[in-house]
Amino acid sequence: MLDLLSTHWHQIMFIGFLIVWATRSREQISELQKDVKILQDLLSKNVEWTQQQQEKLVQLRAEQDVANRQITAIWEFINKLRDKQGG
Repeated sequence: MLDLLSTHWHQIMFIGFLIVWATRSREQISELQKDVKILQDLLSKNVEWTQQQQEKLVQLRAEQDVANRQITAIWEFINKLRDKQGG
């Protein structure tokens, strides 16, 4: 047995190194996968927030357009009244 170890010690060390390296790599991959999941969740939240903001912006623009049309109609009405009084 000692003869086998002394003859193949470099191969045993290499296999041990590979096992350690594979274990550390697996842990790092696991941590990276967790980080990616967190980033995906944050991105999803940002996309959802952006979409909500765009919907609100569209609604506000529509309301502003209605208000502008009403203001224009009021001014046109006032101008017609002035024309009737002056004319």
